[in-house]
Amino acid sequence: METLLGTATICARTRWNRTGIRLDSTRQYRMAATGDWFDRKLSYGPEGGPAKSSFQRPFAWLRRRRHDPWFVLVGAVDARNATAFIIGRQLAAFSPSSSGELTCYANDVWLAYGNNSGSVTLKVWQRG
Repeated sequence: METLLGTATICARTRWNRTGIRLDSTRQYRMAATGDWFDRKLSYGPEGGPAKSSFQRPFAWLRRRRHDPWFVLVGAVDARNATAFIIGRQLAAFSPSSSGELTCYANDVWLAYGNNSGSVTLKVWQRG
């Protein structure tokens, strides 16, 4: 059985989106995201993707999570990089290593959030 814990809007322009959803390290969660966000006029879903312009490619190594896709939806506990994990479009089962507030962002270059727009909607269910 699952219980919907909450729904949050994750804005592409915000470096750390607070969700108000508390995660407990003793529980397991399912997450699903819908919508589109933009890097200038380049559209991405919450699953992110490869560079869509020649302008992005030289800056790939500067992404917050350099080995993960551009604009993939990333979650973390209490905005701590050490707890960061990929949500993408769907995360079937997740158990956080620590308890705290779920915070999220679009994987972009830290100094390049000013040209981002749009948002995705994230739903979080507690399992069991």
